[in-house]
Amino acid sequence: MFNLPRRHYCSRPTIEEHSSRLKNVLERQRMAGLKLKLTKFLLLKQEVSFLGHLITPAGVKTSGTEVKQVVDWPVPRSVNGVRNFMRLASYYRKFVPHFLEIVSPLHQLTEKGKKFVWSAECHAAFNTLEYKLSFPSILAFPDFPPSAGNFKLDTDASDLAIGAVLSQKSANGEVVIAYASRRLDKRERRYCTTRHEMLALMYFLKHFHHYLLGKPFKVRTDHRALRWLRNFRELEGQVARWLDDLQDYDVDCIYRLGSRHAKADALSRFSTESDNA
Repeated sequence: MFNLPRRHYCSRPTIEEHSSRLKNVLERQRMAGLKLKLTKFLLLKQEVSFLGHLITPAGVKTSGTEVKQVVDWPVPRSVNGVRNFMRLASYYRKFVPHFLEIVSPLHQLTEKGKKFVWSAECHAAFNTLEYKLSFPSILAFPDFPPSAGNFKLDTDASDLAIGAVLSQKSANGEVVIAYASRRLDKRERRYCTTRHEMLALMYFLKHFHHYLLGKPFKVRTDHRALRWLRNFRELEGQVARWLDDLQDYDVDCIYRLGSRHAKADALSRFSTESDNA
């Protein structure tokens, strides 16, 4: 159960567990002298709207009512219009693979000193994002019981950014739990390829540590050198610290051809400001 101002949410996997939990919750509220409005009471729902999202048995997706504001947004006519559109659309960026790559032309319009010119490339980015939000991805719920499938983390790096996809094996195959990406700063862009890939690995291990820590999982990469991370010798500085942090995880690095590594690879190949996608 979790609470928001004037709202209470209670969920369990079975009707029996749900009824028992609900009884406890209502009893606590009665003891506290709280009153509930019957017209606002929803019981045994398969789907619930929550902060602009729709919670379903399959996972979390965008709420059609809320995302309609983005889809129906008029073509921006100024820098402020672009910023307002991106601010609203960014709330749902975790549902759109390659979000930052898509909005790159729009972001460039907001740069300081940049003349506002709504180009064909900007219009294409605007339409693509609206289309993607019309048919967003569903992010599955992670499973944590010992019997649940292992997590898999796909990481990749380019000269400008790093990206990752967290997934998990389920009864219905491999499902996506989350997408993420970040732009490299000026110092990081000077790293060699192997260090770029190591940065991606270590950054997203920490980013998703609440899913990965304490349980064996696999990292899939299209950079062969990462398979031999633990065999590196005479390390110092940053790389030594990274490998020391790596000891906290029960991770197995697996090499995968770039042609099969498309999701994480695409997330790393954009040139926009640091953000999550």
